Amino acid sequence: MASLLRQIVVLAALAGGAGWAIQTQFPQEAAGDGEARKRPPVSVAVAEARAGEVERVVSAIGTGRALRSVELRFTDTGRVSEILFDDGDAVEAGAVLARLDDAAEQAALAEASAALEEAQAAFERAEALREQGRVTTAAFDVAAGLLKRARARKAAAEADLDGRYLRAPFDGVVGFAAIDPGAVVSSGANIATLDDISELEVQFAVPERHFGEVAVGRAVRATTSIFPDESFLGEVRSIDRRVDELSRAFRVRARFPNNGLRLPAGAFMQVELVLDARQGVIAPEEALVVEAGAVHVFVLNADDRIERREVVVGGRRAGEAEIISGLEAGERVVTRGVQKVRDGVPARALQTEGALRPEARADEPAPSERADAAPPSGPSRAGRPATPAATPAASGAAPIRSAG
Repeated sequence: MASLLRQIVVLAALAGGAGWAIQTQFPQEAAGDGEARKRPPVSVAVAEARAGEVERVVSAIGTGRALRSVELRFTDTGRVSEILFDDGDAVEAGAVLARLDDAAEQAALAEASAALEEAQAAFERAEALREQGRVTTAAFDVAAGLLKRARARKAAAEADLDGRYLRAPFDGVVGFAAIDPGAVVSSGANIATLDDISELEVQFAVPERHFGEVAVGRAVRATTSIFPDESFLGEVRSIDRRVDELSRAFRVRARFPNNGLRLPAGAFMQVELVLDARQGVIAPEEALVVEAGAVHVFVLNADDRIERREVVVGGRRAGEAEIISGLEAGERVVTRGVQKVRDGVPARALQTEGALRPEARADEPAPSERADAAPPSGPSRAGRPATPAATPAASGAAPIRSAG
């Protein structure tokens, strides 16, 4: 009996000690949420959600081609006397680019010109005599015929002489010369290339599901590694009316002004065809937190307290994302320090991120809801900002669609 009593006393003492330890080690947990609100504000960086244009686009790739491109060739055979252009020159239509030796043609033209002068004089004499009734009609007709033949021979001599000159058929940029002065060339030999690159034409493929949305005149953006920090604006000029049976895509051609002839023919281009645009709420992508398959942001409200908001994300582009629901333009979202905050805690903004912009610049691409992009794939670690989703080329990925 005494042993049982001692065991009861020991158990009571242990229980009391555990309760005292809990009260000593976790005083704030025991005090409840009211005590948590007495913590000092957490320092965070914030950015302001803004209203802006959201685009739905199809991404593709293509090659910039010259509007017109020809290989320059002589129509005659002969020795090259002059090369009148430098590699890469911009030339106008009709400009002489090269000349073959033309001594024989010059002599033939001089002879034809002299014969024409004689025939012209003979005709004028015959005409004067006819008016006086001193020449027969037959003689006058002979003089007129000789004049016509003389004119034809001179025209032929002029054409032969012109064939010794290589002229630009249109305005453009000349490529590298394939011959040197003194070389003997045959008819049809390639001398150089000429490209009209006042505009570049890009042909690209679009999935057939977008056929009804593509129209002539729709805006197209293009980027190239030649000028990685620039975007070139163009428009759709033509649409193929046949869908490829293997790729299930149709061809579209767009043109881009090439001011200053900065872009060369053959440049690799990444293009975005704008299907439609609308106004939406845009937030920095680094503010998005993926947890348990849902996306939320932390909002710093007017009372400088954190609110955890579930949001629905639309399109993404260049570090920004469209927020379809859960956030209003003008609200501040935490972009750095998300691991330190939770719902209801006080916070202060130590830094305002560069995304704090009242409105987008007119020449700045808007965040895009890519019609050929898939939602973010792969699980994100709980409490970590969501990483940008990779955007595949126009191939067949499911389109992102917004509610409504």
